[in-house]
Amino acid sequence: MVQPEKILNQRTILRNDQHISQVFIKWSNLPSVDSTWEDLTFIQA
Repeated sequence: MVQPEKILNQRTILRNDQHISQVFIKWSNLPSVDSTWEDLTFIQA
């Protein structure tokens, strides 16, 4: 099972005229190269 292990960075992007907070996630059991940007609301759900 893949779960968030660590937040590496944060940013805010503009999508459809809305500011969206995102976090760069290091996933457990995956190498760092597979880290991804995810919407903060997705991670908090």
